[in-house]
Amino acid sequence: HEERGVALVENFCERFRVPKAYRGVALAVTAHHLKVHLARELRPSTLLRLLYALDALRRPERLGDILCACEIDATGRGGDLAHAAYPAADYIRRAREVIAAVDTADLRARAVNGEALRTALDQRRLDALKEFRLHEQAV
Repeated sequence: HEERGVALVENFCERFRVPKAYRGVALAVTAHHLKVHLARELRPSTLLRLLYALDALRRPERLGDILCACEIDATGRGGDLAHAAYPAADYIRRAREVIAAVDTADLRARAVNGEALRTALDQRRLDALKEFRLHEQAV
């Protein structure tokens, strides 16, 4: 459903000359909406990859658009889901804040850069998401 949908959305956007910004949101929603729906069940490593795939750190306003579209997808089917809460969006927003807050001052002070910086940063973000998940489960 997700993979097949990406090609359909790409074709639609090309045919109707959809602006780049809207195209990016549509493609991200199409490719990742099922993972977004299940965000609270994802392993921290999968959640981190999802946040990266959604470009959540660099483009938080775009993330908001993506989460809005995912909520519409989840609740727009009518029936019992029409008025259901959609906690996945808030969970992803909080997870994004957690990884954005990871301190890198000591890495910069030691002039860690390149692949070593990326690896260290990924590990710190993953550790932060593990703590976040434990806290969320306890609440």
